[in-house]
Amino acid sequence: MFPAGAAEISGDLACRCESKTVVYFRGHLPLFTHSQDDVESFRMFTSLVIVQDSATQGQIQKAFGVPLVAIKRPTKLYRTRGAAGFFAPQPRREGSKLTAAKLEQARAPSSRSASPSHASASGPRFCRTRCARRPRLDACRR
Repeated sequence: MFPAGAAEISGDLACRCESKTVVYFRGHLPLFTHSQDDVESFRMFTSLVIVQDSATQGQIQKAFGVPLVAIKRPTKLYRTRGAAGFFAPQPRREGSKLTAAKLEQARAPSSRSASPSHASASGPRFCRTRCARRPRLDACRR
């Protein structure tokens, strides 16, 4: 039913690579083509095929050997934004701004910080267990 050398994706869909171009077939008719390096077109077409129920996500995964999450994310994108979502520029992210109030808060000493007496009370206990282990580690390194 499919052209020679085509790999079957589903019962009525197959693909074949021809000189660095991937060609998708429905029966003997070419359906879609894209470059082997064009990942966005691959994601868009496979998502289209899944949304139109021509193939399942599992069939795409088995045919191309890609992780299932690499199929689910583009499919969700196709369902929400359509084909234009694959080629639209990413929205610019806004960073947080350092205002004068935030700067003063960062410079002010924290009321939660441990006092020197509190820090020294917990310090030796930690140090003793750490120092007890240190000679054995040093011996192993030699």
